[in-house]
Amino acid sequence: MSRLSGRVTMAEGESSSNDARNRRMMAGLLGHLNAGPRQNKEARESSTRDDEGSSNRREIQNSRQERTSNVYNNRGNTRGRGRGRGRGNYESERTPATNTVKVEDTEPAEELLELEDIISQISDLNIRSDRSAAQIKRNILKSTDLTESLDEDEWQQICECLTTTALDNGEYDFVVDIFVSFLKNEMFCEAMSSEIMSISSNYIMSNGTKPVPAFLAAILCAHWPRHLSKAIDTVNLILYSTVCVIKGWIQVLEEDTSVFHKEEKKPAYKSPSDPEPEPEPEKVEEIEPEDPEIVNKCAIALSELCDMAQRQLWMKWPTICDEIFMCTKPAITHNNNLNGDTKSRLLTTYLHINNWTKTRSINMKNSQTQTIPTSFSN
Repeated sequence: MSRLSGRVTMAEGESSSNDARNRRMMAGLLGHLNAGPRQNKEARESSTRDDEGSSNRREIQNSRQERTSNVYNNRGNTRGRGRGRGRGNYESERTPATNTVKVEDTEPAEELLELEDIISQISDLNIRSDRSAAQIKRNILKSTDLTESLDEDEWQQICECLTTTALDNGEYDFVVDIFVSFLKNEMFCEAMSSEIMSISSNYIMSNGTKPVPAFLAAILCAHWPRHLSKAIDTVNLILYSTVCVIKGWIQVLEEDTSVFHKEEKKPAYKSPSDPEPEPEPEKVEEIEPEDPEIVNKCAIALSELCDMAQRQLWMKWPTICDEIFMCTKPAITHNNNLNGDTKSRLLTTYLHINNWTKTRSINMKNSQTQTIPTSFSN
């Protein structure tokens, strides 16, 4: 009996413990189910708050953009009343970029049929008044049938026309720009080279008054194409002849100065162990003095060349510039054949060359204008 009661008591204890465990499990399950709707409600409330905050931020941003556009529109309406007052509605006023074309490039090239057509386009101011240098060059380049059929006398006429236009009308840059159109023809290069030699010789020997040094300076400092920018007879005969003329002027001034002044040679370095060299016999070279008028004319020509070319001479032809600089100082101090006016001009040139190497040097530029006379316009 006691055993049966014990078993009943143990069964009741187990059932009670199972009931407690079941109650705890049901309570946890109910708590979890109740927490789900509460968390969903909190999530919905937080998402609502986020949506309201983002909408408020968008409204604030839109209002700022409206105020900014109003300010730019107001500035655009008042543009032109003062400098730097805003750009107005820049986005609305912006126009698409277009490729600009020069007026002379759109005009068709003219084919020249006679020699007089080329000469008239170079020298006749009435014809040149409505044509640019680029247009005239394109006309010449298109007329290959005419240029290839010209003989030596006709090329000589063209060269004389070019030099007359440069020296009498002062249009050095225009004439040198036309040279590029003819350089492919060997007869033109030979004729123009002889013409340069002729006008340079007349300027020195016959005491010419035409601005030959300015013309040669324009040839030296011109913007030649890269394959034609070397002073070699097989590359650019015109440029080669110009350099030869200028070096001839320098040589005349140096040789005439050497009659009155001889530069002492600097002693060569020797170590104490070297034997003393035997004295070499001095070679006396007899230099005949040049005509003082020719020497003065060459010195003035170099001065005018530097005055016209300015710093471009040192930038493009540093060797020639150095030679002029080195022969100028002894000519001023020792050459008795130079008169006072020539020495004064050489001194000015010497000072200018010395300033060309400075970074912020002041350059002098010569500009000329050509107007149509009344006899041509009528």
